[in-house]
Amino acid sequence: MRSSKTTSQLQLALSAFQSTLTPVTPIRTNAFFDSKFAGLSDVFDHVTEDLSAHGLAIIQGGKADHTPCLVTRLCHSSGEWIEDEGYPLIPSPDKKGQISMQAQMSAVTYARRYGLMSMLGITIAGEDDDGAAASQTNGQTASKTKLAPRNGIAAPKTPALSGPIKTITKLKDIGREMATDIAACDDVDQLSAFRTCAETQTYLKQLKVDWPDAYDHPRDDKNDFVGMKQRFEEKAAALGPQDA
Repeated sequence: MRSSKTTSQLQLALSAFQSTLTPVTPIRTNAFFDSKFAGLSDVFDHVTEDLSAHGLAIIQGGKADHTPCLVTRLCHSSGEWIEDEGYPLIPSPDKKGQISMQAQMSAVTYARRYGLMSMLGITIAGEDDDGAAASQTNGQTASKTKLAPRNGIAAPKTPALSGPIKTITKLKDIGREMATDIAACDDVDQLSAFRTCAETQTYLKQLKVDWPDAYDHPRDDKNDFVGMKQRFEEKAAALGPQDA
């Protein structure tokens, strides 16, 4: 993290800002995980007024050396500032290996959201983990619910699955837990150990066969969905240059 020569006034303002900061309420729906999430505009709307009241402002942009990262800088009216090292931009190619402008903007949106939240210490009400913290209604599962295709991410139509996990509902449940565990990894060694353990490999192997879109689909910010393979790659890139 980089900063101006002094940050004392900024730190006082940030402390005052955070003392009244409340979690962001997720209002958008991830149809694939049956869960709620908060989008970039929701997070900005939640904090903009209070930031201004404390003389704080957020600036986000690229790095001077053209590294594919999104840098978030927190500025204070005194002229003091701090900025992060940048959140990696990982646009997902289409089936032809091409990266569209939409994919690039999706990566920027994702980086802006998490750069903002990390810089200010923002949390999401209800343990949001990028759309992976879902709840069930009245104890009922979705095992008997018809799962319709949304944006091309269709769940398997047949209940006969290939591996030890017998229902789509259980595949979803494990996916939510796995997304939480990925987000909690603090370094590439921990992420690598989690990714290569027998339980994870069994799940990923079955996911590739029974629900391939949920395994390798690129990030879709419209519903906050991302395939498990991409989720691991994004976390690895965020943690460091080593291959996890």
